[in-house]
Amino acid sequence: AGEELIYVLHGAVTLWSEFYEPVRLETGDSVYFDSTMRHAVLSAGPTDAEILNVCFMPEAGQARTLRELAAD
Repeated sequence: AGEELIYVLHGAVTLWSEFYEPVRLETGDSVYFDSTMRHAVLSAGPTDAEILNVCFMPEAGQARTLRELAAD
């Protein structure tokens, strides 16, 4: 449960989500969304993209590693 920010540092990605059409993000673009819906971010350019991904979970003491989040 929580919210998520994706900011594209370099390249292009496509954000696929459970409730919305896929969206392409280019360098400098960002998206903020409810991370409880299923989603995936895939590189969309000829080279790998680099992103900043920030996850916020409002429940205190609920910090989790990226590995734990990926297992969900």
